[in-house]
Amino acid sequence: MTPINGMMMRKVLVLLSLVIGVHMQCAAFDHAESLQSLAKMAPESITQTKVIAMFGQPERVEQLRKGVKWYYTNGGTELTINWSARSGSMQKFAFSHQPAAKTIFDNNIERQLKSGQIDITTAMKLLGVPKDMVMKEATQVMHYSYQNSMLRLFFRDRKLVDYTLVENGARL
Repeated sequence: MTPINGMMMRKVLVLLSLVIGVHMQCAAFDHAESLQSLAKMAPESITQTKVIAMFGQPERVEQLRKGVKWYYTNGGTELTINWSARSGSMQKFAFSHQPAAKTIFDNNIERQLKSGQIDITTAMKLLGVPKDMVMKEATQVMHYSYQNSMLRLFFRDRKLVDYTLVENGARL
């Protein structure tokens, strides 16, 4: 058996880091934890570097007059992030996810949804990954889709302001 020389070792390490990097970029977007981490961060602390560390490089980048839009997709999951051209800060992110199977809304959960007491992170722990979510600096909206109903949660500064449960087209 011959020892691996320095040049060969470097090639192996570069190849290994590329494989891991591509895997991390593809796999990072699958995890609900990354979305929850992004949701609980203060808007001013979200940077492009942090987003790349969580989700990898964006799949597509669109240059706009007022900023830049990053796109991530993975199967039925999409994430779009708008960055300000002037400050480089995040202005908004929108997330949509197609769950595999819809469940029936558990009415016991409704008792736990208290305005002013529940924050986004707690709501996501209680309800899981939303069907879709839009987060801006001051306001946040999440939707959950169930077999016979849709739950809409409205947050201001990451605290629950109100929610609406719509069943078979009628507001409850």
